[in-house]
Amino acid sequence: MTTPTNVTAKVSNTAVTLSWTGSTDSSQTGDAPAYYVYSGANLMATSMGDSVTVSSLLPGTSYTFTVQGYDKDGHASAESAPVSATTGAAASGPMKSAYFDQWGIYGNAYYPKNVAQSGAASGLKVITYAFENIDPTSHTCFEAVKASDSTNESDPDAGDGAGDAFADYQKSYTSDISVDGTSDAWSQPIKGNFNQLRELKAEYPNLRIVLSIGGWTYSKYFSDAAATQASRQAFVSSCINMFIKGNLPTGISGDASGGTGSAAGLFDGIDIDWEYPASADGHTGNDYSAADTANYTALLAEFRSELDAYGNSIGKHYLLTAALPSGQDKIADIQPAAISQYLDYGDIMTYDMHGAWETDGPTDFQDPLHSSPSDPSPVIAPGNEQYNIDETIKAYTKGDPAYGITGGFPASKLVLGCRSTSVAGRG
Repeated sequence: MTTPTNVTAKVSNTAVTLSWTGSTDSSQTGDAPAYYVYSGANLMATSMGDSVTVSSLLPGTSYTFTVQGYDKDGHASAESAPVSATTGAAASGPMKSAYFDQWGIYGNAYYPKNVAQSGAASGLKVITYAFENIDPTSHTCFEAVKASDSTNESDPDAGDGAGDAFADYQKSYTSDISVDGTSDAWSQPIKGNFNQLRELKAEYPNLRIVLSIGGWTYSKYFSDAAATQASRQAFVSSCINMFIKGNLPTGISGDASGGTGSAAGLFDGIDIDWEYPASADGHTGNDYSAADTANYTALLAEFRSELDAYGNSIGKHYLLTAALPSGQDKIADIQPAAISQYLDYGDIMTYDMHGAWETDGPTDFQDPLHSSPSDPSPVIAPGNEQYNIDETIKAYTKGDPAYGITGGFPASKLVLGCRSTSVAGRG
């Protein structure tokens, strides 16, 4: 296999986009299907094409990169001549993030390409990819091809063992729906949404991609994963190994996609969407305990510690974010000030406060900004307030004694959530 040549580097804030002339792989009768990007001995990113953005680098820091071609059989080229780049200042301004739903590629036919074509990508700082699940037995991150019974709210086992590795990294994208206008090769280590998000980052270097774990259907086993120091360490290290270091499992449903480092450099952090710690108000069958309150804080502390340890070893800062509840009864079950020290920001779920599932009404604001004397919904015990955005923000920042909420979450770290149809999900 020939060595990649003509490697160039373009700096955009704390991201470096590398481009090169690809390797020729005689064993594949064409170009090499994939490339490793190194900084010294550190694997910084993997690419399925001849460019990649290495993101989440430290500001004002010099890096030297080399590129190496490889194929599915383990054949590799020599490393390219090195190229150096010095990052600039971190991007400033308010946080603008959005969700990309794993399942949006099916009935909605909404692909990462649509995020670029709609113009949404140019206005975003973060895309949160939702959702990955927790293994029901080992309580670790995993991948599977198994549908969840997500429409059956009465099924306590709706999400057990469910996952969509096909959407994540097995689905072959054709040129008409891909970000860069090329079709996936059968020999690529990863395809699917993961590779398309990588192509999106190459076009929008300041865009970061965060991997979300949990959500409404997949929060059942958070309580178990967070229950002890040993279980927290096992859970966190498994998630970092699979999605931050990019060691995706192979052989799922007989598909060869994945492998060591195959998704390296794609995700810029982890998002925890636990719905909800210490609360019976999550999906039917969710495990929960009063100990979740402290264990949730400890889980975020463990993620912060392990993300920082790995990031420091390779010269990156990884994001840790969380989808935070908006109801006073659920905020009372977490520790706002304590968790804020571990999070880069919290995305408050200030949406779906009211809806068709409620018997009061018959109509109400879905997400009221302030309290209203005409609000038909009951007050939330043990206080005398109803759900609204203003009360939510005050609870996080200033506290709410009627609910035992102590506040202390910096307003500068809060992101207001709202429903949107411009990107596949909520943001």
